[in-house]
Amino acid sequence: MVEHMTRTGAGTRTASDDDEGRTPMKRLVFLLLGPTLIAFVIWLIVFCASGPCAHGLALFCAVIFFLLGCVVSAIAKPVDGYLSRALPLPLRALLNAILGGTIGVGMVLAAFRMMLPLWILAPFAISGAYCAGLCSVFSGDAGR
Repeated sequence: MVEHMTRTGAGTRTASDDDEGRTPMKRLVFLLLGPTLIAFVIWLIVFCASGPCAHGLALFCAVIFFLLGCVVSAIAKPVDGYLSRALPLPLRALLNAILGGTIGVGMVLAAFRMMLPLWILAPFAISGAYCAGLCSVFSGDAGR
């Protein structure tokens, strides 16, 4: 095991740290916080727009967007780890958001195997971008 010391503003860090200094809690934040927030927001939107009688539809939409967010987060995490070596946090979050939106739309297009109207694809692009960008910001090391 090679011990390579680097100086940061807060102290020293070794190259043997787990995944560029990320703790297991930061991995959990990256993989679950964004999808959970997206599912909650989608549930609120559908519930408020449809009323209490459409509670089942709101839960169904929330589960679909939670699963989409989990896949987006799982794909965007290695990209965020790679970009964290060279780019500052704001630029890295923006690039991750672009990647998340692309993944969200790509998954829907691959599932339906046909081109869908933009008004159907827009919520998937927005939720994927929101999920990947938010996860990147919340799990990023601000001191680096």
